[in-house]
Amino acid sequence: TIDEICHLAQSSRPTFYKRFKDKNGLFAAYVRSKSRELSDALEKMAAEITDKETFFRLTEQYLAHMYKEDVINFHCLVAGEARHNEEIKQFFREHLVFRHLQVRQRVITQLIIAGLVPPTRNIPGLAKLLGSLITADSYYLIVAGGQDPLTGAELTAYVKERCELFLKIAQDFS
Repeated sequence: TIDEICHLAQSSRPTFYKRFKDKNGLFAAYVRSKSRELSDALEKMAAEITDKETFFRLTEQYLAHMYKEDVINFHCLVAGEARHNEEIKQFFREHLVFRHLQVRQRVITQLIIAGLVPPTRNIPGLAKLLGSLITADSYYLIVAGGQDPLTGAELTAYVKERCELFLKIAQDFS
């Protein structure tokens, strides 16, 4: 409840309502903040890809960041909330799904510039594939599989295998 939120925040209801319309407004502000943080991490990756090893290393850093910051559970929380809340559904689309797709499109463009992916007009399709092969699979491992996040050599092997698969598929992608 808002009273519980105010108690935990050591604040008052009037202060809460000065900043947020309701609990959805508070949740949306959290989604916005966390989304910006995730986008910044992905933007960094997009800007630095020059070769295959850099692509592997940056992908591993990105996934490690997602695991460390508990991003996977955050995504699941927002997606779950979005199923029955139109305002959160809109935020989920705009601030997480659409934003990350845009940044992944920049990753694809950088991979094309680096010569790792052949030029294509279907950059959005490749961006979705990249997210599906790397991020969605890691969601499955952690959430549905009930595993702890991969670390160390396991994470490195997972990322290398998924990136290699992505690059192989991207060669034939039209």
